[in-house]
Parts: sequence; C-alpha cells; structure tokens
Amino acid sequence: MFAGGIGENAPKVRARICAGLGFLGIELEEKRNAANEGVISAAAGRVTVRVIHTDEELMIARTVCRVLGITIEKQPDHEKKNMSDSEDRS
Repeated sequence: MFAGGIGENAPKVRARICAGLGFLGIELEEKRNAANEGVISAAAGRVTVRVIHTDEELMIARTVCRVLGITIEKQPDHEKKNMSDSEDRS
C-alpha cells in the first residue's frame, strides 16, 4: 500500500520500491502505476498493491487537536463547501 504525497504521486518511486519484491508475489502493472490508479498491481499477481488517497493536512490537524485535548465539532458537508468557496475568493 502506498499513501501520502510521494506514495500517491510518484510512480517511479513505487516501481523502484516494488522492483525487488517479486519473491513476495508483488508485480506492478506499468500502465496502472503510471496512471496513479487505485490498484497498481498486475491482475495475475499474487498480491494486490494499492495507492490510497490520504489527506495529510487533515491527519496532522486531528493529531494536534488530540494532543492538545481540543474537540472539534464536525461541520455538515454544505458548510465545508461554503467555507472553501469563501476561501477561494480571499
């Protein structure tokens, strides 16, 4: 499984990491890997290799809040959209 900035967006890095792991059944499909698809392993491979989208900034913010003991109320989806719209205008 690959996640985060490099894991999600660096097909060459993923290919180099997996190149020596054939003995574990890891085999990448070059076109899927290059296209940053969700599953980048070969269909006939014994192991499924996935690329997982990660919102790193959100994870950092949640960790900081947990460490500081801050509780954040969840916003309804429509409020999130309105906030991001107003941020785009600033």
